[in-house]
Amino acid sequence: MAAVVLGGPALVTLYTDWLWFGEVGYQQVFTTVFSSQGTLFTITFVASVVWLEVNVRAALASIGDGRPIFTSPRGVTIALPGRRQLSTIASAVVVAIAVVIGLVASGQWHLWQTWRHAVPFGQADPVFGHDVAFFVFTLPFLHFVRGVAQGLVVVGALAAGALYLVSGNLTSGFGGSLRLAPAARRHLTLVAAVFFGLLALRSEEHTSELQS
Repeated sequence: MAAVVLGGPALVTLYTDWLWFGEVGYQQVFTTVFSSQGTLFTITFVASVVWLEVNVRAALASIGDGRPIFTSPRGVTIALPGRRQLSTIASAVVVAIAVVIGLVASGQWHLWQTWRHAVPFGQADPVFGHDVAFFVFTLPFLHFVRGVAQGLVVVGALAAGALYLVSGNLTSGFGGSLRLAPAARRHLTLVAAVFFGLLALRSEEHTSELQS
């Protein structure tokens, strides 16, 4: 019922657009846009699920079979979800986040199309020797891919950090200092390295734009 209520208006709009494009003789334009959005959504959704699941599973591996206990300052103890419960919750959250990221990415279908159907201008830039079409069609798409990748890295780090916090592998010490278990430190350090690698790519892209 909820799917009908939430998805009904979108389906009506989609069908109306299909009829309108057909009436004006540009139904192929509609199918191209729709297929491009579907392709981008699928690719981004799958990549998001894989990346986030890898990080979530790595963090869940540090949680024992018992249920973590949270003790409040007043001495009240609360049993937190165990590894099996957290695994189910995390998988559902991962799918939901991947759907949102996929929908956002599908809105950039025009970048996908211009990259796929780029035509060389026949003139190379004097610095890097790339055809000018690279900076018009390919570089904006690479910006988009890098932005999605950076967002996934940040979300993956936050998800893993939250699980490490629940499991006690990430704690706050005196003066606000953080203490990490060795496994958590290795994992989050690797994620940070990926993030800074993407930042380095961003700097190179900006340098290319300025020099071109």
